[in-house]
Amino acid sequence: MCLLAVADGVGDGETAAEAARWATLSVRRWFQHRLARDEPSGPVRFVGELLGEVDRDVAKRASGAAGFRVSLAVALVPTGVRPGGEVAAVVGRIGATTGWVVRPSGPEPVFPARSTDPMPQGGAQQVRPVAVRDGEVLAVTSCGLAGRAQPEQALPYLSSAWAVPPSPLRFLETVAVRREDRVADRAAAVAWVGHFEPR
Repeated sequence: MCLLAVADGVGDGETAAEAARWATLSVRRWFQHRLARDEPSGPVRFVGELLGEVDRDVAKRASGAAGFRVSLAVALVPTGVRPGGEVAAVVGRIGATTGWVVRPSGPEPVFPARSTDPMPQGGAQQVRPVAVRDGEVLAVTSCGLAGRAQPEQALPYLSSAWAVPPSPLRFLETVAVRREDRVADRAAAVAWVGHFEPR
């Protein structure tokens, strides 16, 4: 299994950045702890437990600090897919970060447009299983890169740029795409599922 995570601090400034860093570190610590214990659970339950633990951890760290708020999206993705097959991934979020499946027909959102309130302990979890077929792409993104608040101009570009796995430098170039409506807040974690033919 592969775990993707994107945390997005709410607002501007160092407090928002610290909230995003803390949430990301909390995801990593919890995931490593669970792997070390090797306790089996269903993927939907696993993602829900992860979001709950991170939400509680962010609440402890915030301890009343104004502006210590963060949105988080995670995806649990199986690492093996048969040629022509599919995998059952699970995507979860709290807040406005979101998930996309980039299919040959175009990008499809994992969640409806409406988001929840950010952490700590403000928003409800949204957790969904999603089938990702061989040759498709699963991405979790900050709302500044590919959110649902406004009509998206970046998604067609990202779908084309991510049709096959890019080099690390090319990937960074795509995430740094400039948009007229946003100048900050661009982050993505992406999994290319299966077998891809080079262009």
